[in-house]
Amino acid sequence: MPQYRWIQHDCTVTGLVDEPTAVGDDESQPSVAGRITGVDLARGLAVLGMFAVHVGPDPRAGGVAGPMAYASQGRASILFATLAGLSLALVTGGPRTAGQTVPAVLKRRVVVRAAIIFAIGTGLTIWGTAIPVILAYYGILFLIALPFLRLRPATNLGIAAVLAVLTPIVSIMLRHPAVITPLKAAERFDPVSRIGGDGLTNLFLTGGYPVLTWTPFVIGGIALGRLELQRSTVRRKLIAGGASVALLAYGGAWVLGKTVNGAAVASFDESHGTTGNSGADVRWTSLLNAEGHTGTPFEILGGLGIAIVVVACCISVANRIPRAVAPLVAMGSMSLTVYVGHLIAIEAMDMAARDGGSSPPPTGESVLSFCTFAAIAVVASWIWMRYSRRGPIEECIHRVTARVS
Repeated sequence: MPQYRWIQHDCTVTGLVDEPTAVGDDESQPSVAGRITGVDLARGLAVLGMFAVHVGPDPRAGGVAGPMAYASQGRASILFATLAGLSLALVTGGPRTAGQTVPAVLKRRVVVRAAIIFAIGTGLTIWGTAIPVILAYYGILFLIALPFLRLRPATNLGIAAVLAVLTPIVSIMLRHPAVITPLKAAERFDPVSRIGGDGLTNLFLTGGYPVLTWTPFVIGGIALGRLELQRSTVRRKLIAGGASVALLAYGGAWVLGKTVNGAAVASFDESHGTTGNSGADVRWTSLLNAEGHTGTPFEILGGLGIAIVVVACCISVANRIPRAVAPLVAMGSMSLTVYVGHLIAIEAMDMAARDGGSSPPPTGESVLSFCTFAAIAVVASWIWMRYSRRGPIEECIHRVTARVS
């Protein structure tokens, strides 16, 4: 029986590894379920994407700023969710335990972390941030992910693909007035909803990151974490496969958008969809969309494909030029602290108009805001991680988990 010890892996969970060894880009080298620097690099890029969405320029802006902001819409949060699933796989053994039952102690640690993350997210929501908080959704997604940790990568990828197609359809069916109206009425019995947090209906169905349609990202991430990510041949296959899926998804949505008759679409929605005073808006043809946060099969598959490409590329880059990417890696390794900190900063600086207001600030001002947030986060994280193994919030979660589980 190998001897394990616990080390910090990422912003939400700790990693279960053998005594750590250096892992390079050698095909003959065995995988280790320890810290993969490229994963932190990918998370650092996701943080930059988050800044672009929350304080950066309007996606409709001209020049380079607009397209860069548009590219981050929805895809930064999808990358975060995929990395969350990947981290869950790594902390439960990585490729070494693919297809095996996860020990009970590891499940308990995941459950404890899920509860803490849910509590932090609910607290921020009750506080009243202008930006929808994703953490409570993560708490539920971690629990849902537990049964999938024992499955093989191919099985999880297949499940993620099937759910990517089916869950958007189920979501539309559940948002029909005949279903959503009683669900909304039942929120008065939901304790989380009553105290001002996101209720179950919002968390699972109607919120900004509904668990129903975001589960495929976490399951897809688990599949990635069970692969030999330090092998260059595996990464090349992931890049080719992820790019192909993204191209087919986004390309398919674009082709349908150009070829489907607009009058026919309106007629179909009028006959089969519903709109009205119930608050529900069921438009079946919205499934043909691929824009960020639409929760359609095209968006889910396209976003997951891009996330896979980014992860594989980041691991390759971090292996080759570790010093050059060290500041971004540091920010990615304490991304939970950065996430909470940026929410507090946005509220303190009264920047709600950028994310939810009708009149976004000028492009130049938004670019300056993005650069300021990014620079402060990168420098502060780099300095902090030179003297600590974890960010402050990550350290608190680590200690609580160690005591409870």
